[in-house]
Amino acid sequence: MRVDVDNVNVKEIDNSIQSVNNWWMEVTSKIYKQDRFIYCVEINGQVFYNEYERVILDNFQTIESINIRTKTKQESITETLSNINEYLAGFLPASSKVADYFYGELSDNEWNQFSSFVSGLQWIIDAIRFLETLNVNSDMDLLVSNRTEIERIIAEMDQSLQKREYVMVGDLIQYELVPVLENYKLQIQE
Repeated sequence: MRVDVDNVNVKEIDNSIQSVNNWWMEVTSKIYKQDRFIYCVEINGQVFYNEYERVILDNFQTIESINIRTKTKQESITETLSNINEYLAGFLPASSKVADYFYGELSDNEWNQFSSFVSGLQWIIDAIRFLETLNVNSDMDLLVSNRTEIERIIAEMDQSLQKREYVMVGDLIQYELVPVLENYKLQIQE
């Protein structure tokens, strides 16, 4: 099996669990000591952003190549902020559209779009949490306060949904969530 880090051929190893495990422990230790992060792992040309260790363990006998792609802390921060910014560019207009659904009878399609909206909110929160784990020192208070405010609004939306107060859900999205996200977008563009 060919094993690489950042497309640099490190070595060939046996397809045994012991060889793979020893190599993994050695190389990940070096990565973390260099203050780098595993961005993704390519296994036989297929990219995995999570659960790559499980995939390796389940398939170590048939794997032909593994390439670990890494990023620096700063690269991770820059990319994550850029991804959030790009995502919000489409998410914000869609949020206003979803909010409008709650001022009338919601169709099955609109409920499905709301479900996608909720998944999008979760992605935003996960991205902010990732930045928090990177300990973005100067902006840590901003990150935490934005995430906390988004989570507060989501909790209120959940309560309103449980009470079937759909107009309140629309109001929370339109008049609280959208402004928080717009403000956050402006702050990360600075």
